Amino acid sequence: MNQVENPLKWGISKLTQAGINSPSTDAVRLLEHCLGKRLSSLQNDELKTLHTEVLAQYFEYIGWRCKRKPVAKIIGEKEFWGRNFKVNEYVLDPRPDTETLIEEALKEDYQTILDLGTGSGSILVTLLAEGNLSCGAGTDISMECLKVAQQNLKIHRVDTRAMLINTSWFAGLIKGKFDLIISNPPYITESEYNQIDPEIGFYEPRIALCPSFDGLLAYRLIAQKINQFLKFEGKLILEIGYQQELIVKNIFNSTKLTFEKTLFDLDGRARGLVYRKPARIRYSEDDNK
Repeated sequence: MNQVENPLKWGISKLTQAGINSPSTDAVRLLEHCLGKRLSSLQNDELKTLHTEVLAQYFEYIGWRCKRKPVAKIIGEKEFWGRNFKVNEYVLDPRPDTETLIEEALKEDYQTILDLGTGSGSILVTLLAEGNLSCGAGTDISMECLKVAQQNLKIHRVDTRAMLINTSWFAGLIKGKFDLIISNPPYITESEYNQIDPEIGFYEPRIALCPSFDGLLAYRLIAQKINQFLKFEGKLILEIGYQQELIVKNIFNSTKLTFEKTLFDLDGRARGLVYRKPARIRYSEDDNK
């Protein structure tokens, strides 16, 4: 393996030539992962004398990034709400916009949480870790996703307060009422998916992105069963595509939930909807339909 005088500059140059949008940030992150420490902790000229094994791994990582593989998929982890989560080709990388849902959820105390389509488990883990008295469950149709989620539950020491269920949304859930039901479902339309960036289209699981031609199947399925599993005065928080606010609201008009607010992402676009199940006034067999 040939030594290079400055691996960081070399990596930045390669990524720039490949048209990567954030060459400096990505090169630093990849090199720090190979080193197992921050570049700021290196001694003078230490970058010029890196071990052959470290350089070989770094060169390989830069090669993958030049092919548009996301940094998180290369190093196998992604930061979310201040914690690192294991990720792989089977799960969608957690994204900063989804932290909008976390911020809203943490405004109240919940004893029971259901995360629909849990994926890597980043939402479920975060809410369990931030709310020490809570317990929760996560559902996902993919067993491979649940394996990753289980790893993350253990890493962040909340696995004793969580249950993972291999199912599609509410399917197969017979009983249980939750104070909070939260979901970041797949919502990209077929036409949007066909124009998506290579980082997403080539390396993220399609099932976690594009559920149907119009991107709304998950919302329809959740709306059908939400009354059965949300407690009275419980909250539902949904992530949505930035152009889906009105149409998803129309879907949930068929439920017994009351709309509370729209959540906006870091760019000021509609990114989430918040609903509340009204307090129980009198019992009716229709309450859970």
